[in-house]
Amino acid sequence: MKWVGYVFLTVLVTLTALVVTLPAEFVMQRLVRSEPAIRYAQANGTVWNGSVHGIQYDQQSIGSARIETDWLSIFSGKLSSLVRINDGVVNGRGRVSAGLTGQIEIEDLRLSGSTVELTNIRKEIRDLAGEYTLS
Repeated sequence: MKWVGYVFLTVLVTLTALVVTLPAEFVMQRLVRSEPAIRYAQANGTVWNGSVHGIQYDQQSIGSARIETDWLSIFSGKLSSLVRINDGVVNGRGRVSAGLTGQIEIEDLRLSGSTVELTNIRKEIRDLAGEYTLS
């Protein structure tokens, strides 16, 4: 009966190792396939600790993002990462989770920046040169 516990532990450790060493490039390619409006220039590292540079959504430049995965989230059946966006026209942070079904959830999203840099809003609003914060 002990062997069942050992097999379970071995499978759990193997799956955890596979998930945390998953390249960020692999994940971003899948994300772009599911949401064609997202584009990026380069992805480095793994989903455990990685970064994505040159992110754009539709025509809007976003900047770069840093990914830090919460390893304990693996035990809840979904992978949850803190994503920080900076080094661009938008600054922000949020928690992105992906479950076993592939559904992606975004929680606690906070974004801020200047209206001057937003390309998808009316010119009159951009010309006001204000700041925005979305929570």
